[in-house]
Amino acid sequence: MLLSGQISYDELMALGENKYALTIAVARRARQLHDGEKPLTESVVSKPVTIALKEFREGRLRYTSSVSREVGGRVRLPEEPEKM
Repeated sequence: MLLSGQISYDELMALGENKYALTIAVARRARQLHDGEKPLTESVVSKPVTIALKEFREGRLRYTSSVSREVGGRVRLPEEPEKM
């Protein structure tokens, strides 16, 4: 049973096919939030991992399997172009 605001496994898997890459991307974004970056979404919860998951679920962020090599470990905003 999910509480209000929680994200189901099915919702997470809809974000991409690789649950391991998603886990790393969420962890990196949570670290960015913990280090002082501003959230891209409104949230009553203050936990960085929960906010990061919400940002991905709302489509405010995306990830690729090569995010660590291309962007130095930073999670890209959707409007940022991919580096070749």
